[in-house]
Amino acid sequence: MLLDRDTGQLLYTKSAHERRPPGGLTKIVTALVALERASLEEPVRIGRHAVQAPGYKLRLEEGDELPLRDLVLAMLFHPGNDGAIAIAEHVAGSVSAFAKQMESTARRAGAEHSAFRNPHGLDEEGHRSSAYDLALIAREALRNPDFAALVEARRAPFPWQERARELRNFNSFLWRYPGAVGVQSAYTPASGHSIVAAARRESRSLIAVVLGAPSAEARWLDVASLLDWGFANYQSLSQLPWVDKMPYEVQAGDTLTSLSRRFAVPISAIRSLNGIEDPDRLAVGSLLWIPR
Repeated sequence: MLLDRDTGQLLYTKSAHERRPPGGLTKIVTALVALERASLEEPVRIGRHAVQAPGYKLRLEEGDELPLRDLVLAMLFHPGNDGAIAIAEHVAGSVSAFAKQMESTARRAGAEHSAFRNPHGLDEEGHRSSAYDLALIAREALRNPDFAALVEARRAPFPWQERARELRNFNSFLWRYPGAVGVQSAYTPASGHSIVAAARRESRSLIAVVLGAPSAEARWLDVASLLDWGFANYQSLSQLPWVDKMPYEVQAGDTLTSLSRRFAVPISAIRSLNGIEDPDRLAVGSLLWIPR
């Protein structure tokens, strides 16, 4: 998936609406919800559920108290699953309540086919997103100046337990690609090696998403090639995007909602591809392009 960050125009898609486990890319949504619904200076008390989080952790201890800013930073820089759960419980009271807030935030961005069950992205039944949805979510998140500053940083101070530490961003894309400004790389057994990458060159800003690469190096090569190609061919792509699509003749009774369900693509994707301003005006016999 390749997206113009400024205009939201799709430039390239391939299986962009296939619903897949998003892995740690989930934390993009977690961070955005936290930044929008709480103050960065609020103290967050670490509870028992956070300490018992599975997978990679920040090694927080029950009863620890950290500013929300530090927890969000550490969660984005490292696979800190305990930090993600602590954020969820602080903001919404429980992981399940926070997951509903995540889905609401995703819908606002146009990501209609994502379903979130946890704030950290470990593989779980029903926890799904797509390259298209993640690109829209990342674009929405990057509009938040606090989020944009956090994901662009390569290193940041992390004072904890009266010790001054410096964290290094886990996302090596920031070092390897000229003009990189974020966002997140991730891996789980079900999601494979995945990345949401944002980069800027001169007046252009692009967002690229690669899901399910077979290795970390393949992920890097794919996303770098996609961005290079996008920047080099921006003018032609903006006029004639390389978007997987199929033609469809509108039938009596068709609505955007019914077409979205039938073809398993978000309404926002159909509207964007066809330039539909009024969703109630689908003329029988007219041609629609259905994104794939």
